[in-house]
Amino acid sequence: MAELTRPFLFPIVIYATAVVCLRLRGGRRRRFAAFLIPLVVFSGGWHAHQAWRFGQITWTNHAGFNLVRAWPMVGDVPLAPEAGRAPLDPDRDPNINTQVHHENSQRLVGAVLAFIWRNPETGVKHSIRRVQALVVTIRTSVYSHAPDHPVLRVYRPVVRVLSALLLANLIVLGARVLRRPRDAAHILGTPRNLLIVVTAYSVVVLAVGDASEEARFLISLLPLLAAAARSPWSDA
Repeated sequence: MAELTRPFLFPIVIYATAVVCLRLRGGRRRRFAAFLIPLVVFSGGWHAHQAWRFGQITWTNHAGFNLVRAWPMVGDVPLAPEAGRAPLDPDRDPNINTQVHHENSQRLVGAVLAFIWRNPETGVKHSIRRVQALVVTIRTSVYSHAPDHPVLRVYRPVVRVLSALLLANLIVLGARVLRRPRDAAHILGTPRNLLIVVTAYSVVVLAVGDASEEARFLISLLPLLAAAARSPWSDA
């Protein structure tokens, strides 16, 4: 259900489904096929509707505005005036559920992707810095709100250790896959290793997809950062 509302989760569903299916054998794979029926009906049907109706496979009307905050070097992008952004209620934020806002969002996404395509080296370096900002700097501020508390002084080093553990386990997992490439699907499809890949993917996507809310992004990943891979020399 979360996948239907969070755009970056859609590729994870495809990845997890593929590696788990490849890992199963015989009758277990046939039983797994029954699980795919509601997945294809609900998830596939919704994304097909999005593609047909709006020209995009994920449900988002604002992604470009988030994305460009993490890529300020793109510069100003010409946007159409949004005359229909009046709040639906005086106490609410401006209305972004409009066709013009969607089109402006798409323009911003296109501008960021075009910049990365033209400047791949800059794009890679900036992405690395953004990941560092998320898991090394360990920001605890959101926009201009920067609280200071003894708990936060403990929180930062603890999360740095958890982030280092995630990196170490990624290296271990990569070593296992390189050592036994024929068993890659079996290795990557185990729940523990799948969790490591999903967490690392989420770190990267959240880091390069928005800015100023790193504290909120990171805290949502804390339960996942400590997932441990098996030794690369293990046959289990």
